[in-house]
Amino acid sequence: MKKQNKLLKYISVKGSGEIIDFRNVCLDKLEIEEKWYEVLYNFCSLGHVDYFTQSEGWSCSEPSLAVTSKKNEGVLCGARSIELKKKLDEFSNLQIVENNLDGPDVWKVKHENGSFEKLVDKLKGLNFTYESAPKNLIRILPALQKYIKRVREKRKNYPNMEKEPRWWDPNPGERRWVKKKSLKKNGLWLIYDAFSNKPYFIQQVNNSIFEVGDPYAVKFFVDKKPDKLVNYHPEKKEVSVKTLGGGIKLPRLYSRVLTLCSGKLPKKDRSGRLIYSHVPPDIAKAVFIRLSCGSAFNARKKDNQ
Repeated sequence: MKKQNKLLKYISVKGSGEIIDFRNVCLDKLEIEEKWYEVLYNFCSLGHVDYFTQSEGWSCSEPSLAVTSKKNEGVLCGARSIELKKKLDEFSNLQIVENNLDGPDVWKVKHENGSFEKLVDKLKGLNFTYESAPKNLIRILPALQKYIKRVREKRKNYPNMEKEPRWWDPNPGERRWVKKKSLKKNGLWLIYDAFSNKPYFIQQVNNSIFEVGDPYAVKFFVDKKPDKLVNYHPEKKEVSVKTLGGGIKLPRLYSRVLTLCSGKLPKKDRSGRLIYSHVPPDIAKAVFIRLSCGSAFNARKKDNQ
């Protein structure tokens, strides 16, 4: 069995846990070659896992059918079980296809004459729901400036940001050397974990230390010019995001909106860009506007007219 499928099976059974548990399963039990926090990012983009900050735990999402942009097609998000698979095999046209970027296999359900409401009705008792994923997520997707302000007070001792880097203990039993960098905007500081090179964004407010909710969102907002890193290709219905040579990844929730348009993780092309497929223009435009790069969407559209 593919390692990512084993991981999804594990988190479906466990249900929730601390971030360090997720890390240890990836590194020690399953020996997944991909960086564990990249795996966590991908599982979040696919709708299997929810988590907010590194300091908090993760939880496996309830099983739900996310209707993709194709409308007559849905992909299963969240917890999986043998019983659920049996029911889907019995009452629907279940297809299992390989994912991109070594993600877990995609459970895809199609309907021709029937409806997803009828399927959900037959799966009562399994806490199974369905929704038009991209459009419903867009309704709750905040503007990036509001998204990054979701901070929580830290009780752990971060390095003194006014002094040289020193030892920091982010997890019990681990000692790591970290280096700091001031972003000089919104009172944010960036701390790198030297072992994994994983960034942590923190903020000082009245001598209290807070950790910003989504480091990908802060990096996108503070460090870069997003309109130069994302593009939309209307003919192909693809959103491309530059990830190499100073590029970045989309904040997790925004990545989930684009990922669930097709139900598959984005592909990586030779130039190092992540390509999200089957993204309708209205979804792409809404995401771009919330990322404060609506001008990039409009400019790209004009180029293709």
